[in-house]
Amino acid sequence: MEGVKFQTESVQVDLGTVDAASEIMAKIVQFDQAKLEAVEILQDKYAGAGAAIQASDGSAGTPAVDSTKFTSTAFNFQQQFLFFLKADAIAQRTIASIEAGRKPQVIFFNTMQAVIEEHLSHKREDIEQEVLQELQTENPEEPVDAAELKKATKERYQNWLSGTPAPEITLDIGALLERQLNKCRMVTIKDAYGKRKRHYLGDDELGSEAVEIDHEIRSLCQNRDWSSVKISGVDSILHRVREAGYTMGEMSGRSLGIDYSSGTPRFREVDAADHDVRAAAKNGYNNGETDALAFNITTGWSGHASRTADDQRQREAILAQAHPNVNKATQWLGRSLHQYRKSQLNYLHLPIWADEDNPKQILVRVGVELGLAC
Repeated sequence: MEGVKFQTESVQVDLGTVDAASEIMAKIVQFDQAKLEAVEILQDKYAGAGAAIQASDGSAGTPAVDSTKFTSTAFNFQQQFLFFLKADAIAQRTIASIEAGRKPQVIFFNTMQAVIEEHLSHKREDIEQEVLQELQTENPEEPVDAAELKKATKERYQNWLSGTPAPEITLDIGALLERQLNKCRMVTIKDAYGKRKRHYLGDDELGSEAVEIDHEIRSLCQNRDWSSVKISGVDSILHRVREAGYTMGEMSGRSLGIDYSSGTPRFREVDAADHDVRAAAKNGYNNGETDALAFNITTGWSGHASRTADDQRQREAILAQAHPNVNKATQWLGRSLHQYRKSQLNYLHLPIWADEDNPKQILVRVGVELGLAC
C-alpha cells in the first residue's frame, strides 16, 4: 500500500456503558456454567431413549444434546458493541475529513439486519395474537379460518409498518444482551436417527442457580438506561453526517434500518440491497454528487481517485468495523486506496479507544504495515 498514510486515533467512548455491558457479559458466562447440569440431564434422558431404540434397531445412532455457549458468540457481539461505542467519533471524523477537502469512506461489517428482522417478527406475532383473539370473539362457536387469520394479520402488520410516524424501534444494548442470553438457553437435540430439533430450556429444566442468574441478568439489562449508545452504528453515522449538511451514500445489501432523525429511533426501509441503488451510490461518490460513502461490499466496484473519476479529491478509508476475514478486509481497503498517482496521498484511518484490544482490527493493521496488495 505504497502512498497510503496509516493513522490510528484514540476516541472517547461511554465507559459507563462499557462497564455495565461487561458486567452482564461476565454473568452470562456464569449462566453458561450453571446450566451445564440441565444439559447433562437432557443428555442422559435422550441417551437412555437411544439405547432402547438401538436394542431393537441396529441402524440407529447415538442421540446427542448440544448447547450454545456465550463464549462462541461473544466475539461477534463484541464487534457490534465496539462499533456502537465508536459511531459518534467515526461520524465526527467523517465530517472533519469532508471539511478538510477529502472523500471519506466508512467501512463496516455488520448491518444489524437480522436483529431488526427478529424484532419485527416479534411484533408480527403480537399482531397475529390480537387478530386471533378478535376473530374468536366475533365467532366463539366457530374455529378460526387459517387463511382469514393470515390475511388479516398481514394487512394489519403492513399498516403498522407504513404508519406515520414510522413504528418506534425499542431495541437497545440491554435487549441485545438478553438476546445473547436467550441463545444460551437453546440446545440442539439429535435423536437416534439423526433428526435435529431446537429446544429452549425452561426454568423447570435449568435449576435454581441458573434461573437466579438468568433473572439477575434480565434485571440488569432492563433497568439500565442505554440511550447514550445507538445500536445501529451505520445509521447513527449516516444521520450525523447528513445532519451536518453533507451527503453520504450507502452500499451494504441491507433492506432495514433505524431512523434517528426525530430523536426517537424508528424503523425505516433501506434500498441499499438494490443493484441500481448501489450503482447510483458508487457513481455519486465517484462523480462528486455525494461527499462520503458507507459500505461493506468487498468486491466488484471501485472508489479510487482514478484518472477517469470526476471527483479527484483524496480518499480516506475509515475502518469502523473490521471484516472477520482479514483478506476480505484488505479487499475493502483496495476499493479506495489503490495508488493510481504517486503524487496523491490517500489515508487509512483506524479509530480505537484506549483500552480496546480487537484482534480483527489488529490483523488489518498488521496487513497494512506489511504492505498486503489490494
